[in-house]
Amino acid sequence: MSRRRLPDRRAAQICMFEHGDRIYRATFGCFANGDLAEIFLDTGKPNATLQAHADDSAVLVSLLLQNGVPPNTIKRSITGPISTALDIWLAMVGVMSECHITRQLAIFALRSFELADRVAVGELELIDGVDWPSKPPAGPA
Repeated sequence: MSRRRLPDRRAAQICMFEHGDRIYRATFGCFANGDLAEIFLDTGKPNATLQAHADDSAVLVSLLLQNGVPPNTIKRSITGPISTALDIWLAMVGVMSECHITRQLAIFALRSFELADRVAVGELELIDGVDWPSKPPAGPA
């Protein structure tokens, strides 16, 4: 299988999420047909070991995507923040068979910790058309 070439200019989506008490920014780059082609993870800590691990995992996942491995197949084999980023992508495009919305996804989608907790226990349900914020909401006071 050969690696798919990415267009020089491509669509991208950015979202913030929390994993292990740290905030990450994921940038999802897409092929011309809208399929996920690459992921970039930013920890906000350049030259830190954590950023190096985020970079390495994102490069490896991006290479798998460009060589035709579907995101949900990759997701089953990895853990950590890159796995959370794939969860977010799969939820955004509605690929997950049982759309498991994690608490951090609900927090960013709803901009409310209280509403996110209600989603987590099944009292509320998220619907399509979520407005993804450019930065995370403030935590509880």
